[in-house]
Amino acid sequence: MNNIRTISTNCTVKQRHVIASELKRYRSELRKNNANIRAMEKRATWPAMWAILFDWTIILAAWWLVVSTSSFCLVISAFIVGNRQRALGNLLHDGSHHLLAQKPRINELLTNLALAPPLLTMLKYYKRQHDAHHLYLGEMDDDPDFIHDDSYRNMSWQRIFLRNSLSVADWKGNVFGSLAQMSWRHRAMVALWWLVLFAFLTAASGLSGAAMFLILWFTAKTTVFHLLTTFREISDHAGLNPSSLTGFTRSHPTRGLLKSFIHPHNNGYHLAHHILPSVPFWRLPEAHRILMEISSYANGHHCDAYFVGRHSAVACWTGSCTSRRQT
Repeated sequence: MNNIRTISTNCTVKQRHVIASELKRYRSELRKNNANIRAMEKRATWPAMWAILFDWTIILAAWWLVVSTSSFCLVISAFIVGNRQRALGNLLHDGSHHLLAQKPRINELLTNLALAPPLLTMLKYYKRQHDAHHLYLGEMDDDPDFIHDDSYRNMSWQRIFLRNSLSVADWKGNVFGSLAQMSWRHRAMVALWWLVLFAFLTAASGLSGAAMFLILWFTAKTTVFHLLTTFREISDHAGLNPSSLTGFTRSHPTRGLLKSFIHPHNNGYHLAHHILPSVPFWRLPEAHRILMEISSYANGHHCDAYFVGRHSAVACWTGSCTSRRQT
């Protein structure tokens, strides 16, 4: 047993060394290409404010559609709200990297007022988990987002998706956020946030309207949000080789309606994000374009579709795709 632990530890140390060397090499290549890294990493508050306002406007419009017309619109509105919940989650992700504003206090305020509580978490808890994903990328025991199994190569992508989406533990995590890990004080803060929102919605539309928002929100969160999050979590790394950053991370389609539905706010530029985690979401397309000038990045896994073709994301889950350049 001790020998197994020693081998595992040695592999882990070697893997972290490889990833650290990759990151250092990428930044060196960027400087050789005269890329202005500091400009790409520059933060601004207005893009985040606009994105938050847009997402909540869409959510409230979807809710009002149900309230003002018929509960039969609940299914359509749940798809819309589930997508925007995923969008809020992606902005929360940027908040965990302190990318929503130039000043840390404003970043924390935006995150803990408009993004974290509706998803039943707080910045502190999300950041702790996400930092571990970057630090321990590809390590089965320490990477909290590790979804990889060599047996996937013998499965269809539908079976992989079904296996993960039916995981009770993953469903609880996506639906209940960080409630189980939070202190009572932070749980009270989340509860207060929901009470204030409920009071506002009651004043605007009556008790039945406010109740309908809760029904819509948690219907979307337990179904659409969970399925989108599961798809995204699988697709970021599964089916690849967890021995390096470039070899274990993929980028997704950079345009199209599915990109906006599955990876809102440029969340599909996952390889670029791991290489340059201090680049805010609205600058990731530019970072991707600049990184494409580096051969090791350009030869990485860049999917040109989600579901169709040899270079689609789902084909990559099963290891049946190849690396491909994508502009």
